[in-house]
Amino acid sequence: MVEEEGRIIAVAEDHLWLQTTQKSSCDSCRGRNVCGQRLLQNLNESHGLLKVPLDGRAQRDFKLQDRVSIGIEESTLVRASAIAYLIPLLMLIVLAYVGQQLGGEGLSILGAVLGLLLGSLWGRYRLAAADCQSRYQPRLLQ
Repeated sequence: MVEEEGRIIAVAEDHLWLQTTQKSSCDSCRGRNVCGQRLLQNLNESHGLLKVPLDGRAQRDFKLQDRVSIGIEESTLVRASAIAYLIPLLMLIVLAYVGQQLGGEGLSILGAVLGLLLGSLWGRYRLAAADCQSRYQPRLLQ
């Protein structure tokens, strides 16, 4: 399970809004105290907002600014990554090849763009489908 810690910024009836900080590999490096890359990473630190379902837990158990642990299964993360990245890339390659076979460079470029667009739209539709939304959401661990 991939785990992360987040800070509660809002509590709703059936979910929490968490703010997480994206970390880089600098946090585990021995040379982090003398490296210029870490300074750049600290300047560009980004924060993500996540909607996490309460899964039947009481709303009153959570307060603003509390820190909670969330997690998602590795297999779920790999599946979502394949849908979001691998499928559009494969469609780009296949339609570029088809375009090349049908009419040369111009159709190959058009096929590549069309493949990327169609693959991205399909992935977006698939990940947004009602049956998938709960599967790809992080869960409260504590």
